[in-house]
Amino acid sequence: MKTFIITLSQNKDSLKSAQQTIQSAKDVGYDEPIELFDAVLPNQWKDILPDDNSHFSRYGRPDNVGACFASHYLLWKKCLELGEPILILEHDAIFVDNLPDIEFDQCVNFGRPSYIRPYEMIYEEPQDGLHPLIQLNFLGHHAYAIKPSAAAQFISDAEHRELTANDVWIDKITYPWLEEYRPYPIIADTNFSTVQTDLPEDLPLIQEYLKVTAKDSPHRSYIEKWFPQVLEKQSNRHIKATADELPKEYVELYPGYWENDIYAWIRKPIVNNKYLLVSWRMSGSEFCKETIRENFPETTSLDYWAKSHVVLDGVVEDSLLTLADTKVFMIITDPREVAMNLFHFDNGIHLHDNDYESGRHKGVSFLNEVADKQIELITYFKKTFGDRCVVLKYEDAFYYQDKFLDKVSNFLDSEPLGIDDVRKYKRSIYKNVGDFNQFFSEEDLTNHYSQYKSFYDEWDYPEKGDILHKYSWSDADIGDKVKYSDLLDRNGIKLINKCCFTVADKTLSDRVKGLNEF
Repeated sequence: MKTFIITLSQNKDSLKSAQQTIQSAKDVGYDEPIELFDAVLPNQWKDILPDDNSHFSRYGRPDNVGACFASHYLLWKKCLELGEPILILEHDAIFVDNLPDIEFDQCVNFGRPSYIRPYEMIYEEPQDGLHPLIQLNFLGHHAYAIKPSAAAQFISDAEHRELTANDVWIDKITYPWLEEYRPYPIIADTNFSTVQTDLPEDLPLIQEYLKVTAKDSPHRSYIEKWFPQVLEKQSNRHIKATADELPKEYVELYPGYWENDIYAWIRKPIVNNKYLLVSWRMSGSEFCKETIRENFPETTSLDYWAKSHVVLDGVVEDSLLTLADTKVFMIITDPREVAMNLFHFDNGIHLHDNDYESGRHKGVSFLNEVADKQIELITYFKKTFGDRCVVLKYEDAFYYQDKFLDKVSNFLDSEPLGIDDVRKYKRSIYKNVGDFNQFFSEEDLTNHYSQYKSFYDEWDYPEKGDILHKYSWSDADIGDKVKYSDLLDRNGIKLINKCCFTVADKTLSDRVKGLNEF
């Protein structure tokens, strides 16, 4: 019997609980196929259910109750579509025993009730095995099997019957063929809830509950024997149906895109953040992102990309790890290049005094701080995201693109398309000029390099930098032409001489339109 677990795919608690459900099923020998089923969100149920006959407003979280009903409703439709019985579980279901091999009528409850309705309690001694439902309702509705005939009836009735909480809506007066199996093979982990609320003690319902469960109540022994779980407080923690909450520092720039000042940008919903671009400022990360996007189709949509210049807040970190399964592209650049670009070739929006304790002092302390920024990011993201983080060099993307793409290919387990669009070079041209040896004193550079030699050695940055690749078409070591000239040729840019003057061949691609100004 196919099994579906209603799960809030954007909520870490729900996902973790659903995995616990799956593991508990394996532990008791339940080997039927199990699938996670995306729960309807509170802002979606009105698109699924008829709103004109809903009475969810009587509940503390009306939209959550409506979303819960709609999730079950869609699974009834799934049952009808499949034309076979299915088992419907909520994310808090826990197997304590395997399901029995029984032939039920149309709909059977396997889940131990997680609460009681004191006004409708039926104090009848239950029997083990398959029997007609004793209580009026499916209390909790977290584990039941349903056949297409029952699913069709529920779907039809949802069009005209007053809609309430789904476990109350399904009652044995309306559906006398409802059954239950005891002892219940499935219980509910009532550690949290998206629906239930704490009700005031002066509410008549609570007063009645306290009355029937009181130690001197004539019904106390029955409840202790058959419903002991309801004598303990349940659903102590309410979880949100969506995981879109971000720390207060984030503000919405435009629908679905949130910014933490000038340090991080996150997509909503959280699950959209499939890729996180990380770098310190002026490190060429956008160039690298474009190189990745044009070569690996799964990364092309900008809706999947977040960005950060800093380590993440714990809430965001946890959400990206547990909900979005985010992959991190950590981009680094020679810190001396970054420092030079910030002071001399910046567009005016990257050098901020509050980023550096040394302020705008152009000396060894500033060089050290830029290196420390990158080292901090590398250390944090590699430790936090593990093999879901790859460290890439901007210089490889620019000068040794095959090497860069091979590394990304191994990380994504996908083959690159071999595209090298010239437009990204034009947008980042100001990063590719200048010789940092001319902008910092030799003493400061030597002092800085000696302190950070292990970093420069690890990432293969020469002591004097990679300046020859900026102004020479040939590799100084092996004499071969580098990829940059090939790139220009592929994009319709023909070299006028052996230096750096180019002209667009207008008979080629529209991609090179306007590139005379390159």
